[in-house]
Amino acid sequence: MKKILLSVVALAMCVVASAQLLVKNDAGQIVAKKQAELTGNEFDKGGYWYMPTGTVFYEDESIKISAAVMSTIWPSSWTGYTNAANYFTEFGTDAFVNIGDGGYFGSVNSMVETDAKSDIWDPAVLVKNNQSTLLIEAKVSGKYSAFIQHAKGNRYLGMYLIYNDAEMEATEKPGKFIATKGQVSMGADGATAGEAELWSCDLEAGRSYYLIGGSDNILCYYQKYEAGATDGIESVEAEKTMKNDAIYTIDGRQVKSAATKGIYIQNGKKFVVK
Repeated sequence: MKKILLSVVALAMCVVASAQLLVKNDAGQIVAKKQAELTGNEFDKGGYWYMPTGTVFYEDESIKISAAVMSTIWPSSWTGYTNAANYFTEFGTDAFVNIGDGGYFGSVNSMVETDAKSDIWDPAVLVKNNQSTLLIEAKVSGKYSAFIQHAKGNRYLGMYLIYNDAEMEATEKPGKFIATKGQVSMGADGATAGEAELWSCDLEAGRSYYLIGGSDNILCYYQKYEAGATDGIESVEAEKTMKNDAIYTIDGRQVKSAATKGIYIQNGKKFVVK
């Protein structure tokens, strides 16, 4: 567990570069800069842009989006989908953020069951699997949305809450998926993707999340963050657990009461019985 916690901290805290690779269009949608503006920059690998861990894609007063693990921007020409051209025109760009690009997850269920995979948040494992992952840091509460298209088959997307120290100690887990999305989208000709879809979930102020794709090649045409515009639905089960007056020992075992000397956790806070 200690290794997992250190890996999570390392991913969340690592910062190596800052570049506003994404911009807001007139509709308030956060899109990739046009290829002409990206060409020749330090991340350009021949028309594909590979950003190392810690690279800041976008930041404003309400949200920060960066690369938790090496992440990429791809040109619109990669898609070849007959139904994709209009999206790029509508959103004012000719590039997109590629989320996933690896094969670590085989299904939405495997995302939900990720807690059992002790090595998933080891950066070496994610890099080995080419698992492009974004770090989303919410400065204020709001609704995060992504307009996505899952290329050529089964694709999966998940928003993963990174637990704080108290939650990690109480649950012995690094976090939890709060929202997942699955889609089957390969056309009969093998070249036409399904229609793009808008996927949304609520984020809390001061919390950090991983946006991670399963299977590979999730085309993210735009992201959007609407500060204060939540659905009013409590989606983070961890918060419910931590606020139900349950008492945990420092090693995460739930007990009926703090009857003996020691350090305990209740409602996310430590207390000592002497």
